Amino acid sequence: LPSTVDKANKSVNGTTAHFSFFGVFAAAASDLSEVRVYPNPYKPNGANSDEGVPFSAGNLNSGIIFDNLTDQVTIKIYTVTGQLVAKFSSTSSGGKIQWDAKNDSGKNVASGGYIAVITSPGHSDVVKKILIVR
Repeated sequence: LPSTVDKANKSVNGTTAHFSFFGVFAAAASDLSEVRVYPNPYKPNGANSDEGVPFSAGNLNSGIIFDNLTDQVTIKIYTVTGQLVAKFSSTSSGGKIQWDAKNDSGKNVASGGYIAVITSPGHSDVVKKILIVR
């Protein structure tokens, strides 16, 4: 569908000859050089929703978001002392993965600093720092 992108208003416009619904999707990244992690710091119980909201499976803006990923990716979350907290992966990320800020036992991780190691076959690993304030 021929379309125009308006970055200032964060919209895409296209014209059709009939009533239709369309979705706008971005392709997964070709490497990990532009990975973003947000919100950071993550404050799920704060008054400002831009600083994070508790994870909800139906809410694509909840939890901690890893964006600009390759399709095949593994993310490991460590404490600052090197203890593995959580590990998750995808073979079809679509460029984005949400973390519920829970450990591998399903419990909320504590407030503090964490290290995310993001790997994808054939690409250089990326390390990101994450701060969680509960």
